[in-house]
Amino acid sequence: VNASLSRYGVRISSIDASYTENNNNVFIKPAFELTYKAGQTECLCVLIEYGCNNRFLSLRAENSSSSDSWDGVVAKILNQSTENLFQLGYGGGEAKPFSIDDRSQYPVTKLIQPRSYLKDEANIPIFQSGALHKLAVYAKGDNAPFIPTVHIARYDSANVYKYVSGTYAEINPNYVELRNGTSIGVFVDTSNSSNQIAKRFVIRKDCQAGYGGRVSIVCYDGNGNILIDDGKNPYVKGMGNQPPYWDNSQYGGCYKDGSDRETDYYFSLRPEVKKIRVLLSDGTNNLQIRSFSLYQIDPNVYATVTTGYEESVMPGASMAEQAPTKGKYMQGKLLYNALPSSGSAVGWVCTTSGVANNNPWGSGRNYTVGTQVNANGSVYVCTVAGKSGNKAPSGTGSSITDGTVKWAYVDALAVFKTIGTITV
Repeated sequence: VNASLSRYGVRISSIDASYTENNNNVFIKPAFELTYKAGQTECLCVLIEYGCNNRFLSLRAENSSSSDSWDGVVAKILNQSTENLFQLGYGGGEAKPFSIDDRSQYPVTKLIQPRSYLKDEANIPIFQSGALHKLAVYAKGDNAPFIPTVHIARYDSANVYKYVSGTYAEINPNYVELRNGTSIGVFVDTSNSSNQIAKRFVIRKDCQAGYGGRVSIVCYDGNGNILIDDGKNPYVKGMGNQPPYWDNSQYGGCYKDGSDRETDYYFSLRPEVKKIRVLLSDGTNNLQIRSFSLYQIDPNVYATVTTGYEESVMPGASMAEQAPTKGKYMQGKLLYNALPSSGSAVGWVCTTSGVANNNPWGSGRNYTVGTQVNANGSVYVCTVAGKSGNKAPSGTGSSITDGTVKWAYVDALAVFKTIGTITV
């Protein structure tokens, strides 16, 4: 009957909108198992059009939705409605997390979920990576990104690297991409914390949708030895819907997240764990990450975060073996020489903002689509393959003809100059 009409478990409204503060209604253990029907505008547990300070305690929300697939919306809040509280009881594990669609003028309504209690309490920051894609530089010209605030790891080794040669990592304009078992990470030392208190942490990531990667945790005792899982009582524990599992084959032995995710990751440590290595890597898909941070829940935990390698220059400074030939850089970007020796440069500084490129244009050459060249102080990308003519591309056009090749302007050519010379 009336299958096309929207359905609501509870609707708090006003006949003529003259009274807007229906308040202090308390619903204890309301249970909703609504099913969206084709043709309905929406199907929600709660709609509050005019109401404030109402509470829904231990609410069971299943299968309500504003579309033909679960979208996680428990309630919609409209107009001047404000300061309403929703505390979920049973329900969870759906493809999308629960949420409140608060479209009111005063969006102060709160949703409390059992699975996020501890995550929400993680408000003591102990590490923030910064914008990884802005900090990163290519240490070996066109490969091996160096990221000042973290170290690099490979799944088949327990070693700590400043950077790794090859195509395992790439700097993109909006993120750093990791692939083929490559991780970024930091070490967290909690050895000065009491053995009697809990050590609980949350990792928060800013990633591209669908490319959240996975988390790995390596545990160490007070002597720096990796703690090996005995199959009885894990050194790392997590949420019921995302428990870590032991993998003896990676990073010298670690606890891993079982699936790719972009959401916050909670974990707890046994007292025997004095130090951990937190690693973020690719999973089913590559990891495309902009930044990440670590928060502790318990105030009496004393945590010190380090990169894991000796920072031979000022903390956070960029290092490279040569001036980069790939990536975008701003004027003033400074890179210290990672392999200093007598007679070598102290480092390099970007004097002209733009894209780095060491492939000068040449006449009479065959170019394929995607190839980048530099000419006349600019960088161009080949959009139509062919053979170049006698005059290099110039200007900022998107379809520049050169023989049978067509070029599109990318950016100005980044220029790096050496800084000083090391003498003994």
